[in-house]
Amino acid sequence: MKYSVLIRTLGTAGEKYQKTLQSVANQTIKPNKVYVALPHGYAVPKETVGIETFIYTPKGMVAQRAYAFDQVEPVDWILLLDDDVTFPNDFVKKLSDIAYQENADVIVPSTYSVNSVRVVERWLLDVYLAIVMVRTKVFFQKDYSVKIASWGGYKVNAKKRKDRTYLTQSGIGICGLCKREALLAINFTEDLWLDKYGYALPDDQVMYYKMYLAGYKLIASPCNTFNHLDGRTGHGDRANTIIKEKRSYKLSARNFTIFWYKYIWSKRKGIKKYWAGFTFGVKIIVTVLNNILMSLLHRHWSCCFASLEGYFQALKEIKQGEV
Repeated sequence: MKYSVLIRTLGTAGEKYQKTLQSVANQTIKPNKVYVALPHGYAVPKETVGIETFIYTPKGMVAQRAYAFDQVEPVDWILLLDDDVTFPNDFVKKLSDIAYQENADVIVPSTYSVNSVRVVERWLLDVYLAIVMVRTKVFFQKDYSVKIASWGGYKVNAKKRKDRTYLTQSGIGICGLCKREALLAINFTEDLWLDKYGYALPDDQVMYYKMYLAGYKLIASPCNTFNHLDGRTGHGDRANTIIKEKRSYKLSARNFTIFWYKYIWSKRKGIKKYWAGFTFGVKIIVTVLNNILMSLLHRHWSCCFASLEGYFQALKEIKQGEV
């Protein structure tokens, strides 16, 4: 397999970034080149293994990949990484074997988990997932790991086994092996609207789903032995946490709405289009109710209707043709 590595970073992950580089350097199948996408004006990190080539791009989760894809020298595959991931020496070998066995264009490690939370919160989260994300055991094509739902979220196959591969329509953004041809085909620079406010979720879903819509074969691999070190820093005091939560509620609603409009509503016809509209309306109602319950639980109301602000913001941008 001929592949290169593309790491997205701000150059501030420190030891975690060093471990990522070391994991790459230790692979049994060596990459042609290791590219590091760094925003303009940011200092080159001191951590190194001596094999990196830097690509300078605008800052952003989408921009640092979208503008880097065509700067990677022609090669069959690109291993996309964040700067806080480690994996064993045979990681690429295992992904490569699966790619050839399945005749796949994209391989993503299969992992979907929910962090531990309090019992009441866990119950509320289960209800929310059941209605909005649908971790369902019925009405699901058994050969799929993840499918994009008509309301813009995703459905996870609750019966999937850890010892087999599945087709998928989405995956994790921190790690994925993709054909360069597939990455170039989606024209990811069209989706810089995700970077507009500095909160790009669901950038990974947009990237993978566009490759699926373009006809490429995506496989969820049972090879999930990587470790996400998570380079984020702490949230700080309660007031700062509430501000960040409100912002995330609003921008998540905005981003998912635009994704739904561009890649679900706009691409469907007839009854499927009406169904997408109906289920999206249900999602809005459920999301607002979820926010109200969470506000009662945490005893603060600033986040309560933040999602509604995000929905209205998205509709405004769509109407004005900004996305």
